[in-house]
Amino acid sequence: MAIFRASLPIPEIPSTAKFLEMSKQTTIQEQLTELLQDAEYVQLSLDTKEGPNEMAYLIRSDKLRELANHLPQLPGLKHIQLSASFLESQASIMLENGKALVIRFVHKMMFKTLRLLQEEEVLRSRVKNERGVYIPSVENHFSYLLLSRLLNRSGLSKREFDYFSDFHVLVQEDLLEYFNARYGTTYSSFYQLTDYSEDQRQSVIRYLKRSPANRFFDKVNIRWHSFLGYVRQARII
Repeated sequence: MAIFRASLPIPEIPSTAKFLEMSKQTTIQEQLTELLQDAEYVQLSLDTKEGPNEMAYLIRSDKLRELANHLPQLPGLKHIQLSASFLESQASIMLENGKALVIRFVHKMMFKTLRLLQEEEVLRSRVKNERGVYIPSVENHFSYLLLSRLLNRSGLSKREFDYFSDFHVLVQEDLLEYFNARYGTTYSSFYQLTDYSEDQRQSVIRYLKRSPANRFFDKVNIRWHSFLGYVRQARII
């Protein structure tokens, strides 16, 4: 996927009150939550006790410019580089404490030319967790993470498996039943989710190709946007 890089406009400085509030936050996640509070978003990445190396959010692309104006003003930030493509935008950040962080702002929940989930539905059904952060519904979160792993020829990571294992066993059973019924997979145990299966991957691909969201003209439109990305990158370089 082509990525073009562009210099940021001179940022509009948020209000003093907003930065005073942000400066009280102890983690980069809390600072981002404060910045995103007026945007329609969901956090796709899972929290970690040791702090993340990568974070991911689904956010409408028309909200990204305003967010990009504010990102360089985050407390504790030493350096930031932004890049953008049709599917997502990315901020590579170096913090003053020496830690590096990549923040992905997803616009299209896709793998190559296949749309995994409808973004509007994911935003519409979002829920707020105990930290006050919007996340996808458990069905959408589970589906997105497992679909992404399968299509990249992998099972769930340990972090992802542990996260869903914390749900009640009846919720786990419902998630498996939901995923199997929708995507034609044959998972019989939650423990199978950490193993990669080519048969399960092919079942998912067959479903996605039949999905109305992946009809022919949508795929042509996606490829055209990807081509424009290559052209734009070539002009900049």
